[in-house]
Amino acid sequence: LEKGTKQYKQTKRWLSEELGKLNIIQRKYNIVEGAINDFKKHCPENFDKLNNLSDDNGFDVDVVVSLKYNLNNNLDKGQSDIRRESIFNPRTQKSMYFVPSAAQIYLNPNACLNQDDIGRTLAHEGGHVFYEVSKTAEYATWFINSQYYYENNYKGHGPGDMSGATATDWEDKY
Repeated sequence: LEKGTKQYKQTKRWLSEELGKLNIIQRKYNIVEGAINDFKKHCPENFDKLNNLSDDNGFDVDVVVSLKYNLNNNLDKGQSDIRRESIFNPRTQKSMYFVPSAAQIYLNPNACLNQDDIGRTLAHEGGHVFYEVSKTAEYATWFINSQYYYENNYKGHGPGDMSGATATDWEDKY
Protein backbone atom coordinates (compact mmCIF):
# COMPACT_ATOMS: atom_id res chain seq x y z
CA LEU A 1 0.00 0.00 0.00
CA GLU A 2 1.23 3.41 -0.86
CA LYS A 3 1.32 5.87 2.01
CA GLY A 4 -1.23 8.67 1.69
CA THR A 5 -3.69 6.76 -0.48
CA LYS A 6 -7.32 6.22 0.50
CA GLN A 7 -6.75 2.46 0.85
CA TYR A 8 -3.72 3.11 3.08
CA LYS A 9 -5.76 5.40 5.37
CA GLN A 10 -8.65 2.89 5.56
CA THR A 11 -6.27 0.07 6.37
CA LYS A 12 -4.51 2.16 9.01
CA ARG A 13 -7.87 3.07 10.63
CA TRP A 14 -8.99 -0.59 10.55
CA LEU A 15 -5.70 -1.70 12.11
CA SER A 16 -6.06 0.90 14.85
CA GLU A 17 -9.60 -0.29 15.65
CA GLU A 18 -8.48 -3.94 15.74
CA LEU A 19 -5.55 -3.08 18.04
CA GLY A 20 -8.03 -1.36 20.36
CA LYS A 21 -10.13 -4.54 20.48
CA LEU A 22 -7.02 -6.61 21.12
CA ASN A 23 -6.06 -4.34 24.03
CA ILE A 24 -9.48 -4.86 25.64
CA ILE A 25 -9.12 -8.63 25.30
CA GLN A 26 -5.57 -8.46 26.68
CA ARG A 27 -6.72 -6.50 29.76
CA LYS A 28 -9.41 -9.12 30.48
CA TYR A 29 -6.91 -11.92 29.96
CA ASN A 30 -4.49 -10.26 32.38
CA ILE A 31 -7.19 -10.04 35.08
CA VAL A 32 -8.05 -13.75 34.74
CA GLU A 33 -4.39 -14.78 34.55
CA GLY A 34 -3.64 -12.70 37.65
CA ALA A 35 -6.49 -14.35 39.57
CA ILE A 36 -5.30 -17.82 38.56
CA ASN A 37 -1.70 -17.02 39.52
CA ASP A 38 -2.79 -15.55 42.88
CA PHE A 39 -4.94 -18.60 43.62
CA LYS A 40 -2.03 -20.88 42.72
CA LYS A 41 0.35 -18.89 44.93
CA HIS A 42 -1.94 -18.71 47.99
CA CYS A 43 -3.53 -22.18 47.75
CA PRO A 44 -1.31 -24.51 45.70
CA GLU A 45 -3.05 -27.67 46.94
CA ASN A 46 -6.53 -26.43 46.07
CA PHE A 47 -5.26 -25.05 42.76
CA ASP A 48 -3.94 -28.52 41.89
CA LYS A 49 -7.26 -30.13 42.86
CA LEU A 50 -9.15 -27.79 40.54
CA ASN A 51 -6.55 -28.01 37.78
CA ASN A 52 -6.74 -31.83 37.80
CA LEU A 53 -10.46 -32.11 38.45
CA SER A 54 -12.36 -35.31 37.74
CA ASP A 55 -15.90 -36.35 38.58
CA ASP A 56 -16.80 -39.16 40.97
CA ASN A 57 -16.63 -41.60 38.02
CA GLY A 58 -13.02 -40.63 37.29
CA PHE A 59 -13.70 -38.60 34.13
CA ASP A 60 -11.70 -35.40 33.67
CA VAL A 61 -13.67 -32.16 33.87
CA ASP A 62 -12.29 -28.94 32.41
CA VAL A 63 -12.67 -25.72 34.37
CA VAL A 64 -12.90 -22.49 32.38
CA VAL A 65 -12.35 -19.16 34.15
CA SER A 66 -13.63 -15.97 32.56
CA LEU A 67 -14.96 -12.54 33.40
CA LYS A 68 -18.62 -11.65 33.63
CA TYR A 69 -19.35 -8.07 34.53
CA ASN A 70 -22.35 -6.90 36.55
CA LEU A 71 -23.30 -10.24 38.13
CA ASN A 72 -26.53 -9.64 40.03
CA ASN A 73 -26.10 -5.87 39.63
CA ASN A 74 -22.54 -6.16 40.98
CA LEU A 75 -23.70 -7.70 44.25
CA ASP A 76 -21.96 -10.99 43.34
CA LYS A 77 -18.18 -11.20 42.99
CA GLY A 78 -18.32 -14.55 41.25
CA GLN A 79 -20.47 -17.38 40.08
CA SER A 80 -19.91 -20.98 39.05
CA ASP A 81 -21.82 -23.11 36.62
CA ILE A 82 -21.43 -26.84 36.03
CA ARG A 83 -22.54 -28.17 32.67
CA ARG A 84 -23.96 -31.65 33.05
CA GLU A 85 -24.91 -34.34 30.60
CA SER A 86 -27.78 -36.67 31.30
CA ILE A 87 -26.95 -40.36 31.18
CA PHE A 88 -29.73 -42.55 29.83
CA ASN A 89 -30.19 -45.93 31.49
CA PRO A 90 -31.50 -48.35 28.84
CA ARG A 91 -32.56 -50.85 31.51
CA THR A 92 -34.95 -48.45 33.24
CA GLN A 93 -35.60 -46.25 30.18
CA LYS A 94 -34.87 -43.17 32.32
CA SER A 95 -32.06 -40.70 32.77
CA MET A 96 -30.14 -41.94 35.80
CA TYR A 97 -27.92 -39.07 36.80
CA PHE A 98 -25.96 -36.20 35.46
CA VAL A 99 -22.29 -36.34 34.57
CA PRO A 100 -20.39 -33.05 34.76
CA SER A 101 -18.84 -32.31 31.37
CA ALA A 102 -17.27 -28.92 32.12
CA ALA A 103 -17.30 -26.20 34.71
CA GLN A 104 -17.34 -22.44 34.24
CA ILE A 105 -16.22 -19.93 36.85
CA TYR A 106 -17.16 -16.31 36.28
CA LEU A 107 -15.32 -13.50 38.05
CA ASN A 108 -16.84 -10.02 38.31
CA PRO A 109 -14.03 -7.44 38.53
CA ASN A 110 -16.59 -4.66 39.08
CA ALA A 111 -17.56 -6.13 42.47
CA CYS A 112 -14.04 -7.07 43.58
CA LEU A 113 -11.94 -4.54 45.44
CA ASN A 114 -8.55 -5.47 43.96
CA GLN A 115 -6.59 -8.28 42.31
CA ASP A 116 -6.27 -10.14 45.63
CA ASP A 117 -10.05 -10.05 46.03
CA ILE A 118 -10.47 -11.52 42.54
CA GLY A 119 -8.07 -14.35 43.45
CA ARG A 120 -9.98 -14.97 46.69
CA THR A 121 -13.23 -15.08 44.69
CA LEU A 122 -11.69 -17.64 42.35
CA ALA A 123 -10.73 -19.76 45.37
CA HIS A 124 -14.31 -19.52 46.69
CA GLU A 125 -15.97 -20.42 43.38
CA GLY A 126 -13.36 -23.12 42.86
CA GLY A 127 -14.50 -24.70 46.12
CA HIS A 128 -18.06 -24.88 44.81
CA VAL A 129 -16.90 -26.44 41.55
CA PHE A 130 -14.59 -28.92 43.24
CA TYR A 131 -17.23 -30.21 45.62
CA GLU A 132 -20.09 -30.36 43.12
CA VAL A 133 -18.00 -32.13 40.48
CA SER A 134 -16.00 -34.51 42.66
CA LYS A 135 -19.07 -35.47 44.72
CA THR A 136 -21.69 -35.30 41.97
CA ALA A 137 -23.90 -38.17 43.14
CA GLU A 138 -23.72 -37.17 46.80
CA TYR A 139 -24.48 -33.54 46.02
CA ALA A 140 -27.32 -34.39 43.62
CA THR A 141 -28.94 -36.63 46.24
CA TRP A 142 -28.64 -33.94 48.90
CA PHE A 143 -29.94 -31.27 46.52
CA ILE A 144 -32.99 -33.30 45.46
CA ASN A 145 -33.88 -34.04 49.10
CA SER A 146 -33.26 -30.51 50.37
CA GLN A 147 -36.48 -28.68 51.13
CA TYR A 148 -34.43 -25.51 51.64
CA TYR A 149 -33.85 -25.10 47.91
CA TYR A 150 -37.46 -25.59 47.00
CA GLU A 151 -38.44 -22.79 49.38
CA ASN A 152 -35.58 -20.39 48.60
CA ASN A 153 -33.61 -19.31 45.58
CA TYR A 154 -30.60 -21.56 45.15
CA LYS A 155 -27.48 -19.62 46.13
CA GLY A 156 -25.07 -22.41 47.07
CA HIS A 157 -24.94 -21.51 50.77
CA GLY A 158 -27.71 -23.00 52.80
CA PRO A 159 -28.19 -25.33 55.75
CA GLY A 160 -26.31 -28.56 55.12
CA ASP A 161 -24.93 -27.44 51.76
CA MET A 162 -21.42 -28.92 51.55
CA SER A 163 -20.74 -27.05 48.32
CA GLY A 164 -21.09 -23.76 50.19
CA ALA A 165 -19.07 -25.10 53.13
CA THR A 166 -16.26 -26.18 50.79
CA ALA A 167 -16.32 -22.81 49.01
CA THR A 168 -16.06 -20.97 52.33
CA ASP A 169 -13.24 -23.26 53.44
CA TRP A 170 -11.29 -22.68 50.24
CA GLU A 171 -11.80 -18.91 50.53
CA ASP A 172 -10.63 -18.97 54.17
CA LYS A 173 -7.46 -20.85 53.15
CA TYR A 174 -6.63 -18.19 50.56
